[in-house]
Amino acid sequence: MSPQSLRMRAAVAVLATVSILLLPTSASAADPEVVFTGETSQTLEYGQFWQFALRFPNYAEQKYTFVSNGTPSGYEPELYAYVDPADSGMKVGAISAPYDVAPLTAGTYSFTVRVVGSDAGVTTFEGETASPAQLTVAPAKLGMSVRVVPDPSDPTLALVTAAFTGRFVDEYQSSFFSGAAISPAGEWRISFVDSSKTEVIVRSVERAAGDDTLATSFAWADGEPGEIYTVSAEFVPSGTSAQNFTVAPAAPFSYTAAESARPVPSSTATGQPDAALPAASGFGLPLWSVIIAGVIILGLAVLLTILSVRLGRPSTAATKEVVA
Repeated sequence: MSPQSLRMRAAVAVLATVSILLLPTSASAADPEVVFTGETSQTLEYGQFWQFALRFPNYAEQKYTFVSNGTPSGYEPELYAYVDPADSGMKVGAISAPYDVAPLTAGTYSFTVRVVGSDAGVTTFEGETASPAQLTVAPAKLGMSVRVVPDPSDPTLALVTAAFTGRFVDEYQSSFFSGAAISPAGEWRISFVDSSKTEVIVRSVERAAGDDTLATSFAWADGEPGEIYTVSAEFVPSGTSAQNFTVAPAAPFSYTAAESARPVPSSTATGQPDAALPAASGFGLPLWSVIIAGVIILGLAVLLTILSVRLGRPSTAATKEVVA
């Protein structure tokens, strides 16, 4: 084979190698993705915290965009992320409910996350989650309890209390904070039914949304002594609260009205003293004046004692030394 043929074959081999290196491979063509990890569908009650885990490429500069479906204006999820300990080229993190915005009302929502990465101002990556994460917010399930007890100072007076129960109450702190769940608005309805199935009283109490007192109470004084009453309580949400809460009525409570007021001991009511008290004196001194007089007399006695000691002490003649 001639030297010229060898040179041509070497050139062809080099070109073929370069061509292979320049061809895109399946590994390099597939950019890292923005993906939700773990669950991508959640169902929770109104006021509960939510979050979805994420994984996406790590770049010096990153911009995040949330595309949500059904959320109110200004509802922007929180995002936190850190470098994946197992792969420094990726970040792991989560999007979650914002801490300073009121919780989402009952309904179904979806979230898509888009990430734009750049180095030195040059965009090198753009990607978003292939499918959205879905969040379903169900109404918070409230229960109720009702109790009636006699007033300790007057058993004929019934003290009635109705209160919310359930997870919302157990986790509730206050509606004051901007990101807190709002307690329900509506109307308490409490009724007494006697043994003949006759409704003798119905008490309705309006409740404002956001009130931090999750109970209501009142006193009832018209019970028939010895009568057994069945007490029922329910709460009817209004406005947005009708969407965010379902409230089960309280279990009926049995209350027996007291026969009579608590008897007052005769010794403090009409009892007479066993012996006649001595007649009051026409003249008397207050206690403080007696104390002051005693202090003055004691002071004079001490002063006289000191003077008598000093006067009875023998005097010492002065001596003078004469120097010869």
